[in-house]
Amino acid sequence: MKISIISNYTFASSLPEDLTAVHQYGSESMSAILAQQMSRTHEVVFYAPVGSSRVGQYHPLKRTDGRYLQSDLLEDISLDGQRHTDLLDSFVIDMTPWANNIEELATYNDFHNYLCYRLGYRDYDHPNLDPRLRHHITHCQHFADLYEKAGFPNCQVAHFGLTDFWNGEQIDSPYLEFIKFWCKLEPKEYYLFPHRYNREKAPHLVLKLAQDFPKETFVFSSAAVLPDHVAALKELKDQVVRSALTNVKFVQFPSTPDRDFYRRELYRNAKCTLSPFLLSDSYHDTGGILSMESIKCGTPVIVTRSPGSEEILGHQEDKAVFFSDGYESLKLLVKYMDFLGVIPEPWKWTTENFGNEYMKAIENISNYV
Repeated sequence: MKISIISNYTFASSLPEDLTAVHQYGSESMSAILAQQMSRTHEVVFYAPVGSSRVGQYHPLKRTDGRYLQSDLLEDISLDGQRHTDLLDSFVIDMTPWANNIEELATYNDFHNYLCYRLGYRDYDHPNLDPRLRHHITHCQHFADLYEKAGFPNCQVAHFGLTDFWNGEQIDSPYLEFIKFWCKLEPKEYYLFPHRYNREKAPHLVLKLAQDFPKETFVFSSAAVLPDHVAALKELKDQVVRSALTNVKFVQFPSTPDRDFYRRELYRNAKCTLSPFLLSDSYHDTGGILSMESIKCGTPVIVTRSPGSEEILGHQEDKAVFFSDGYESLKLLVKYMDFLGVIPEPWKWTTENFGNEYMKAIENISNYV
């Protein structure tokens, strides 16, 4: 089968171990992981921003580093002259923001062999087609259930898979030296918050922990590229200064080909990764890819309990995952983290599982049309 995968053009899509690609934050790496997995058994055409991993038959797209364009048609974002009609002889997995390629193909070519990946829990507005023709796929059954409640049934699910790059094997490397001597962090003596700095991710709760546990070290580490993320980081740093929190550190890595090697060492050497978020009727979360990476590295995670986080991380509960139900339980888990035994189970969501669930979704669409 010929499968065309179109990655989001906002950031490069890179495999974590690829030293020829640009590494940035976001879920775009999952496009490259999926393309690599599916290319093992199928012909894969990979459309991804310049600087991405060259998987399968690679075609470069514009990279906007966070900005959205008015159109994500291949005619508007391809750097080598590709057109949306070039997709007609393949099954298409479209991971772009607006799914304009699918809208054009479905409207003018009666094309239905596609899946549109949607990231967010309310991200069902595109493609702009009759709801019965929207072949959505997302990474969480809880999100798919929310889509159905909103009037968009039949959303399929393929859980993210992690490569074996994320593992707990400790080795002497310049990246470990960077953690110890440049960042001045002692292994297993700091709590890590690797998520974006916006309020719904609850970085303010980590600052509260820093106030309540002055002898512990709390590390914030995430890229800040989008304007709202930059503003949120500035406000967070200002709060640290106003509160005179000397036990808070900020570690940021450049978007270089070895960025994930630095991140892996930061995970491996953390005492625990903190993944709080503000669950509400207007915000849902799973704990994020970063929580998954941390656990696979052998580092435990404290995460807000929710239907999404229980679905994705629940198989590691009381092994490498500890759920909190508010600040007081978060505080207790931090207080007794040194006494909690951490023996992670083998990671459930593999790249093979990721590819297999996509193939099952493709078969369902092929049988439907």
